[in-house]
Amino acid sequence: MDEALEGPITARQVLEALPEGMAVADACGRIVLSNAAARALLGDEAGGNLPGGAGFDATYPDGSSWPAEALPLARSIARGEVVRGEQMLIRTAATGRDIPVLMSSAPLRDAEGSIVGAVLLFRDISPIKEEERQRDEFLSWVSHDLKTPLTTIKGLSQLLQGRAARVPGADGGRLTDGLRTIDRATARLTAMVNDLRDVARIQMGRPLDLERQETDLVALAHDVAAQIRGRIDRYTIDVDAAVSALIGSWDPTRLERALVTLICNTLEYSSEGGTIKIRAIREGDRTPWAVLRVSGEGAGIPQEALPRVFDRAYWVGRVGQFPGTGIGLAGTRQIVEQHGGTISVASEDGVGATFTVRLPLDPTTFG
Repeated sequence: MDEALEGPITARQVLEALPEGMAVADACGRIVLSNAAARALLGDEAGGNLPGGAGFDATYPDGSSWPAEALPLARSIARGEVVRGEQMLIRTAATGRDIPVLMSSAPLRDAEGSIVGAVLLFRDISPIKEEERQRDEFLSWVSHDLKTPLTTIKGLSQLLQGRAARVPGADGGRLTDGLRTIDRATARLTAMVNDLRDVARIQMGRPLDLERQETDLVALAHDVAAQIRGRIDRYTIDVDAAVSALIGSWDPTRLERALVTLICNTLEYSSEGGTIKIRAIREGDRTPWAVLRVSGEGAGIPQEALPRVFDRAYWVGRVGQFPGTGIGLAGTRQIVEQHGGTISVASEDGVGATFTVRLPLDPTTFG
């Protein structure tokens, strides 16, 4: 301790001075000790049961219910799990409003190693979430306003290409080539703006405006696999299609983003030099489905992470090594579900992870 300080400093003083909430629970899950920051955030309930128990309502950031047994402190007491940085919304009887918090917990053990309770750390991240909201609104505004000049440039470029085609000789050829270059660059910029817009809408929990057209899922899988192979050469990307085509009324651009995201996440949990398999099949007769499975070979996704891999604002530790589209797995789920489909994931330690996407087919469509 600093010798300039007068008198002894007790552990209780340190606990009370912490700017973040801290609480200690016994083996029954009852909070037996809390500091000033915890009481300021949770009110009188900080001396009672865990968030999610009496006086509390705990939900995931997307608003879905958070089971009491899945709460960080409950997991530390029941399974001895160390939980780091879980985002949740808590509502107390005192405030009546949802407060975004970041929670961590760890088990407390006696001399024999038995769990006798757990410690919980948490802080109010409302200022951070407000900054995120403002950023998302800004991104949405920017992406919307950029579309207008890009559309104008593209339209003028195509108009001038028609005129350039009537110019004789080499000058006409050079004009046409230059205008085509402008057209391609504009298309790339438009795609980037659309990606930005989608990311902003997904992060704000808003639906996407799907642009449905006749799309072959098998051809799309081959195209995406070719793209990934061109960027990552230390993995093998195979497409195995049980049918020649799977044609439906889908948004090809959004499905492409979803498939790229699934492949990149599968790569994260695959062994170096392994094989990523994309399998496309057709299931069902009266209610046919196009089924796409993306699987890898390797460590797989940790079992405790599986229930939440599609949650917004949640990620598993390793994700980020392979750049995807920015929409994440939550955005991928949104794209699939807006098409009327379903998405799921299965993983086995040492075997690898498999993502399965099911999209509805028209009963008269056959591959």
